Amino acid sequence: MKKTLLLLAFFPIVVSAALCQEADTSSPAVAQIEQANACFDNKEYSKAIPIYRKAAAKNPDNTFGALAHYKCAKTLEVLGKYNDAISECSQSIAINPFLNDAIAYLLRGALYEKTGKYEDAVCDYNKVLLINPDNETARKRRDEILFQWYVISTNEGLSALSSGLVAYKNGDNTSAVKDLDKAYSLFNNARAFYLDDKTAFGMVSFIKGLKYRMAAKNFLGTIKLDGSGSDDTPQLVNAYYDLALADAYYRKALSYLKDDGLVNPLKEEKELNDRDLVPLKSRIDKLEPGSESYTKATDLEAASIVNFDVAGDLLNAGDVDELKRILDENKSIAASLIKSNKETAEGISYLSEAYAKLSRIFSYDLTDPEWLKANKESLSSEISACSNDINRAKSAITDTALADNCSGLLQSIALLQKLAEKAGG
Repeated sequence: MKKTLLLLAFFPIVVSAALCQEADTSSPAVAQIEQANACFDNKEYSKAIPIYRKAAAKNPDNTFGALAHYKCAKTLEVLGKYNDAISECSQSIAINPFLNDAIAYLLRGALYEKTGKYEDAVCDYNKVLLINPDNETARKRRDEILFQWYVISTNEGLSALSSGLVAYKNGDNTSAVKDLDKAYSLFNNARAFYLDDKTAFGMVSFIKGLKYRMAAKNFLGTIKLDGSGSDDTPQLVNAYYDLALADAYYRKALSYLKDDGLVNPLKEEKELNDRDLVPLKSRIDKLEPGSESYTKATDLEAASIVNFDVAGDLLNAGDVDELKRILDENKSIAASLIKSNKETAEGISYLSEAYAKLSRIFSYDLTDPEWLKANKESLSSEISACSNDINRAKSAITDTALADNCSGLLQSIALLQKLAEKAGG
């Protein structure tokens, strides 16, 4: 049967032009599809479409129906009827998403590209690769879209960052925050599109550091560095905390960035930050150990916050091994965090477990219907456990980016569960 389907899908059927006639709806599915194929080969596309559709209608829940919908979509594509073709692909996928290792997903991805729906195209290409990791066409098309988005996002991000720095240096904090927020969003997009590149990761850290420094400057003018202002302790603690976080993010950005054009302005900002941080640290050291102010300034260490942020980057990149290493090295971090961040620590731990489970699931042969039937129950249990971990993480995490990451994972897992059930049924 599998060989028959492969032949129907990929090899042209040589028949006479006379075979392309009004379809006999009582004929077997194979005969109808062959008849429509003959019309297609003779470029009689308008005749082929109703024959494919009749074959699909008579086989609504088996592979012949999925194949008929797919072939109809190919015909509609030739006629430039892309939206109708997308609909036919969707019907084919609903019947059998694994048809010849996801050819309907691949075609629908190409159709989404032609209609300008690039995010949908990337999503379909990823689904092809989930089912058939060796499909180089899907990988190439997906990577081309992602790289184009990366270049656009990076260039626009650099422009917004440049404007933000100018506004910041001119004292226009309102415009600076607006431009920096725009740059942050663009670089976040860039690092999602092209995970191997470190520039976007570095620029996100740079912007985070800069915004913490801007927050600190709201307090710096009210602080007496000689300690004569006993009533300025709250401002002192807040300024020190913000500057310490800025310093940690600046250092993290320097570890990512290599281009001098980006490194030099970052180094300048770090030097200015160091100039303010050193005298504040000397005053913090003079606070009474154990006091509320001293605890707030010293227990919530900037390095801990940044480590959790790096863990978030690793989650987005799907780097499970490196994420686990980071978490193992920083088990003591959660104890030093204030309550609002303990939930984040717990959430990241759940996400780490979820990624480990996903890695194991993806190691199975999910394209083998026989394996899926034999292991349907255990696979469903593993997928459910993974979904539970992510839901627990989502309920614990307050960070918007990590929560969005959880939502995206849940969508992927729902698709995985549906594909497994469909093929294993």
